[in-house]
Amino acid sequence: IQVFKNLNKSGKLLNNSYPGEMYVLSDGTLVGYRPISTSGLPTIDIKLSDSNKYIKIKFTE
Repeated sequence: IQVFKNLNKSGKLLNNSYPGEMYVLSDGTLVGYRPISTSGLPTIDIKLSDSNKYIKIKFTE
């Protein structure tokens, strides 16, 4: 998904238990892409470095 590529292009790929690809950006923000989420929809997860909550972007098409 192009949106995910634009969000993570300056990040470093993490090898963790995330069920997809997770990158950490230089400011500590985490950006992840799950092709199938709990709801079944592809999802981009963003966790800002100064927050404990994730922003979720779900794609219906």
